[in-house]
Amino acid sequence: MARIDLQASEIQDVLPRIFTCLLAKWTLVRIIERCKRPNNWSLVAWEPTENHPYDTHPIFTLRLVCKRFSSLFKCHVAMCCVPYTTRVLRYKGKKWQSEHNFVDHFFKLILVVLTDLRSHGLSVAMCTSFKMYMIDTWTKRVDWVVKNTDDQLASKLYHLLKAYAIRFLGDHKGKGSCGENAVMREYFFNFLAALARPLDKLAEERMYEFGKERKRRPISWHLQTYARF
Repeated sequence: MARIDLQASEIQDVLPRIFTCLLAKWTLVRIIERCKRPNNWSLVAWEPTENHPYDTHPIFTLRLVCKRFSSLFKCHVAMCCVPYTTRVLRYKGKKWQSEHNFVDHFFKLILVVLTDLRSHGLSVAMCTSFKMYMIDTWTKRVDWVVKNTDDQLASKLYHLLKAYAIRFLGDHKGKGSCGENAVMREYFFNFLAALARPLDKLAEERMYEFGKERKRRPISWHLQTYARF
């Protein structure tokens, strides 16, 4: 079998395009899987078959090829950490909360699509499908947390999403990383609003005991207040 030398000088100029095309291809695989098997909202929930065992999933296989591919598909794999667990990092012994891990890589994957993949010709239809896939993945994770933990408001996801809303769109202190770019601000406003919907619904439907709990402010309020586009 022929081998590709990723260090060869002749292909260095096209490597970024090769990597982004690979990421687009296997992201499309995940989107198709979501459409065919709606309950497989993460790779952890992926249902293996006799012909396709779990460890032969293309994303896991590519991560074993080399460090470059491992880094490329890290977001897809890291998003599959089991909700509300603590991961211990191997070398420094630090503990990493699964929700932080999930949300950080969730938004890293979004940024890869918005920057690298769009600049390399990813179609509008593919971008739309990817956006719906990410929203569906988020929504199902919220549902899983509510049904399988004692956190009926998915509070960690709420606070982390609010932090990312401030990072992108800002608050009373500034305009966030989107700055004056009206197109990016509108995109993240709509995307974050879709992610906030299941979390805000949990708070709206919660029964509060008078004087014992304070109803949390909806993320949608924050987005509408600081959208600025």
